[in-house]
Amino acid sequence: MTTFVPSTRITVLRGSGVDSFGDETDVDTEVAEKMPAAITQDRQRSYQQVEARGGVVETFTIRLRPGADVTEGDRFRDETSGHVYQVREVSNPPRLIGLPDVRVTAVRVGAQS
Repeated sequence: MTTFVPSTRITVLRGSGVDSFGDETDVDTEVAEKMPAAITQDRQRSYQQVEARGGVVETFTIRLRPGADVTEGDRFRDETSGHVYQVREVSNPPRLIGLPDVRVTAVRVGAQS
């Protein structure tokens, strides 16, 4: 039995394609709709040193029901706020009692003027 209380519902988006310039782009193919999730913010970074530009990168932990079909590279669209999160890491903790939640580390990137 899972122990988390969902705070929102998300749609899982998956897929990529190639645009007319030959660049890889995201294709929003819906894998699951209105999946219950609990989203908490872990940390925020306001300067991306590697890219030498300003921006805000927020890291989130997202907990989903056991057995959720999620892979690295998926995108989550929060049905409440409309925010889109990029999945960086998926973990399934070992089973001790009941079924463990699926835990996801995701980022949300926004421009800074």
